[in-house]
Amino acid sequence: MKNQFIIIPFALVTLTSAQSEARKDYAAICRADPPKTAKTFDNGYEVEYVCDSAGDSETLISSSTVSSSDECAQSCKSIKGCKASDWFYNTGLCNTYSSASVGDVVTGSVFMKRLSPEEPVDDEADEDAEKCKKKLQGCLAEKDDMKDDLDKCKKDLQSCLAGKDDLQDELKMCQEAWEKEKKECDTKKKDLETKLATCRKEVEAHKPDPVWERRKAAMKICGYGGRKTITSGKYTYTAHCQRTVAPTSNFYRQAALSVDDCLAECSKDPKCKAIHYVIMNDAHCKFLGAASDKPRPVAEEGDCPRSPMIGFLPSPRK
Repeated sequence: MKNQFIIIPFALVTLTSAQSEARKDYAAICRADPPKTAKTFDNGYEVEYVCDSAGDSETLISSSTVSSSDECAQSCKSIKGCKASDWFYNTGLCNTYSSASVGDVVTGSVFMKRLSPEEPVDDEADEDAEKCKKKLQGCLAEKDDMKDDLDKCKKDLQSCLAGKDDLQDELKMCQEAWEKEKKECDTKKKDLETKLATCRKEVEAHKPDPVWERRKAAMKICGYGGRKTITSGKYTYTAHCQRTVAPTSNFYRQAALSVDDCLAECSKDPKCKAIHYVIMNDAHCKFLGAASDKPRPVAEEGDCPRSPMIGFLPSPRK
């Protein structure tokens, strides 16, 4: 706490001392009798004083804070295009101007018009400055373009995000619709599978009996316009309805075959000399190892006449 009390008065003393020096500087110019109207510095730089006046604010080049009128006057010397400067002793504010015109009346200020001509600037440095200026302009233009691009990107991003939300909503709707349709399809599938199973059962129930189909085909042979001769392989078989073509003792094997398949099997079997096709038996086709010269009625052989039968003899004889 003691240190704070020491530092604060010291700062106040320093500030007061600086203001006092600035007031003396101003008074030496504007309160002299008569007031000073011009000054030539050691470096040959000359200015003209106008007391209690400021410069034309429309032509302001730069502003800074300095401790004396001389420092403010000399600052104009080093600035290209500077024609005058003004200094306010109470704040230390120094402004430079591109015009030598006097502006508003301001008490406590000194307007300093430049009398020395502006020193020529080195051509090379001037060119460099011009290049820098152009580069700066290009950079600023590029900055503006980049800002425009950035703004466009931001808008595009916002549009994209909005579109993303719309697509997510649409995707959700599609998924819900798909799930609903899938559920309906699964239900329809089960119904169709049930119907298909029922149809298969019905088809199976109405499926023709293969044994009965073979019997019908054989019975047609003995009907009106039936096939009386059937060629199978290199043999032609003659059908003898209700006739035996060999003693039943010559029977050596049987099979559940249709008439055509029975004859084809006999044609390939060297042992088969004749066939008895017993229609009502499950194993219709009976292969015989011998054949009679003359077919005989079924009753004469002691066979049951209630079972229709066809005897087949091959030609040429085996």
